Amino acid sequence: MKIFTKYILPAALVAGFLFYFFCDAFNRHFSLDDYFYDGLVRKYGIGGSIDVCYKIANGRWFSHIVCAFSFYFIGQDFFLYGVYLTFLLLLFMFAVSTLYKNYAKSFLQQEVSVFSRTVFSLVFTATLYFLLFKGRWEIWGWVSSANTHLLSVIICLFLFSLLLKESQTVFSTVCVLLLSICIGGLNEVNAICAALTVFGLLFLNKFYFPEIQLGKLKIVVSIIAISVSLSTNIYSGGYKLRMEGLPDFNIMQSFKNTIHSFLFPVLHLSYLPFFAGALLVFILFIKSHSIQIFKKKFVVFFCAIAIAALSFFLHCYTLSDVVPARGAIWGYCFLLFTFSLLFISRKNISN
Repeated sequence: MKIFTKYILPAALVAGFLFYFFCDAFNRHFSLDDYFYDGLVRKYGIGGSIDVCYKIANGRWFSHIVCAFSFYFIGQDFFLYGVYLTFLLLLFMFAVSTLYKNYAKSFLQQEVSVFSRTVFSLVFTATLYFLLFKGRWEIWGWVSSANTHLLSVIICLFLFSLLLKESQTVFSTVCVLLLSICIGGLNEVNAICAALTVFGLLFLNKFYFPEIQLGKLKIVVSIIAISVSLSTNIYSGGYKLRMEGLPDFNIMQSFKNTIHSFLFPVLHLSYLPFFAGALLVFILFIKSHSIQIFKKKFVVFFCAIAIAALSFFLHCYTLSDVVPARGAIWGYCFLLFTFSLLFISRKNISN
């Protein structure tokens, strides 16, 4: 039974995930947004397209930089389109692996082998993929969307992995600064929630995990950098034009839409087997060695639920609608990782 839950089921989950991912990545055509970015780069060049997007599109300055360079080289080559999406997938898995490794090193004083963290990142990514299976294309198969929403999650994972390291060097502080600046120029809601998470890390470190010597300077630098970069994003002409084109905001309806957004994976009955099956396999996978749940970890998980709920609410409030999958990936990824922390122990890793 242990071999089945530890190896066979996770392997099947990962195989299914890779099958769907590569089928989507290499058999899709550009979306209208992708054609829009491609046309801008062809007409104005890299620098000109960045300027135009910042002033009249949506203001997400770092997203526009990434889109300008990626579409400059991709053009309308659908094969390169799939290669680029595969690169983002590998970058996401590497970010998960790095965060997992640094958490184990700082909080559990345990080294994680390359194989163990690679397996964890594969199963983690496969689970997240199937949790948002209905919206998988707008997350993993739509280049301009991935350059904003998926990329913001990737950079947040790298940022958190650096903040969890106990060592504090000039190089790591500079890396934190650069990553934080980039986060502020992507999805605005993700940037707000990332800043709150970093602040929450400072709070938890002071009152719940004082024995962990996290770099306070890195945390402060991160909060300030995200805030300044986000302000540059929000006060752009493109952001103002985008907000003017959205429906009027409604607080009570936003609360209802937040609840509906959390229930979406269950309400889509045709995709429920993917959602429930992936979550069950992931739970069995992280419990395959032993269960060692600490009370302090529950505090962390409840904080994560609060931040994820805020992430959903802000999207619902801004859009006056339910959260699209591309907006939900940050919250789902954050919840899934903190949930896995409930079961990760020294014994779990060492085996």
